[in-house]
Amino acid sequence: ELKLGLGMSTPLQVNAAKKDLQQRKTALQNAKNGIKEHSRELLYLAGLPADFKFQTVPVKFPEEYRVADDEVMPDFTRCVAYRNAYDDLQGAIEALEDTSKHDRREYKLAELKVEEAEIELQKTLEGLEQSYLTSRDRFLLAESAVENAALSLEQAQRTFETAKLQHKVGMLTTLELKGVELAYKQSEYDHFSAMVQRQLAYQAYILATQGDGPSVVTPITQGDGPSVL
Repeated sequence: ELKLGLGMSTPLQVNAAKKDLQQRKTALQNAKNGIKEHSRELLYLAGLPADFKFQTVPVKFPEEYRVADDEVMPDFTRCVAYRNAYDDLQGAIEALEDTSKHDRREYKLAELKVEEAEIELQKTLEGLEQSYLTSRDRFLLAESAVENAALSLEQAQRTFETAKLQHKVGMLTTLELKGVELAYKQSEYDHFSAMVQRQLAYQAYILATQGDGPSVVTPITQGDGPSVL
């Protein structure tokens, strides 16, 4: 509108800018409504009163993460999933021993159940091993992402410090400085998010070492902000 008054713009461009602004306001309001809706749903699922207020606390990440060598496979023969499959096999073997060989049909079915139980036991063990290796690889990948994010954050911080000096001596406009600051804040968020991802990946890895099965190897959600609930 200011440009229109100076003859540097047209009414058509002003109308387009107004339309864009209105769309952004609508998107912002939809986002606010979504936050309220999900907040109410969270309180309902948690069994909390509608006026309950969460408080954020600083997050502390472990200073060291320990990961076993990839050639050292945990002993999964004592985990629940393996024991259940093993018990099924023993049950099938006992059923076979109790079946008379004179009844060929029943005996053959009992033999097939033993074979199926043996296959299932092997599949269970392989699944546990695969879950472990997958979770381990995901953690190592997440750890590498943290290192890369830390380097990016360090670079963004140096750039921001330089930009503040340039702004102070008049070499950079305030708007340009804000843009550099925004990029720095984004790097801070990316670094924190990467650390959250690493922590979640490590927890999944620990569960996998205990033989909690493929269910723990799931996509990891993004972390939120410089603090969490």
